[in-house]
Amino acid sequence: MYTREEHANLMREILENASNSERLAELTAQLVEDYNDTLQQLETSTALVETAQAELETAKANAESLRNSNMALLLQIGKKTENVEKPVEKVEKAKSFDDFFDEKGDFKK
Repeated sequence: MYTREEHANLMREILENASNSERLAELTAQLVEDYNDTLQQLETSTALVETAQAELETAKANAESLRNSNMALLLQIGKKTENVEKPVEKVEKAKSFDDFFDEKGDFKK
């Protein structure tokens, strides 16, 4: 694909060689080839952009679905914790010296 400057030079050369049909045919062929390359590149770029846009829309939809699912789960967890009674902790009787040692002062087994 020609740059803007290369394209301008080609057009100038075409104008300068308007009377030379052989050179004019060569330059026109170059111009047609560049035009076809440009169209092909444009089609490829357009297809890539359309694919990227479709993937973006899919990702947005998936993100929204995930966000909604997470919110539903959080709301369910919130409801369950409200309904759950806190377990009553059993307070054990404090251990005394007699619980660990016998009458002779030895450890109990």
